[in-house]
Amino acid sequence: MLLTEIADFIESAQGTAAQPYLESLSAAVERLSDATAYVLDNMAADKNLIGAVAVEYLELFGLTVFAYMWAKMVTVAETKRPELLKSKNSTAAFFFSKLLPKTVSLLETIKAGTGPLMQVEAEAF
Repeated sequence: MLLTEIADFIESAQGTAAQPYLESLSAAVERLSDATAYVLDNMAADKNLIGAVAVEYLELFGLTVFAYMWAKMVTVAETKRPELLKSKNSTAAFFFSKLLPKTVSLLETIKAGTGPLMQVEAEAF
């Protein structure tokens, strides 16, 4: 549902002030979809998976939703509050260039599964 809403936004925001962010937003949505599919496909066989990837998954989810919100704020500012467009665009540019790229490593961490975590012996602590 939410990912469909974001996909609809990406399509409708073509040619708007949010254009520079749409490709990155789309890539983040794809990473979130990949992570979700990985968890759903593997959780039955690995009872520890959900706990092992929960923090990274939630961070990936949150960054993707924040990217959507920033792109949406830029489009709203463009049409309804043009006096805010410069500041919204500057903040969105920061978010998309400095924070959203974390979604790449978060997906890789999720796909690493439980192996690296669960192979540490309890005695190591």
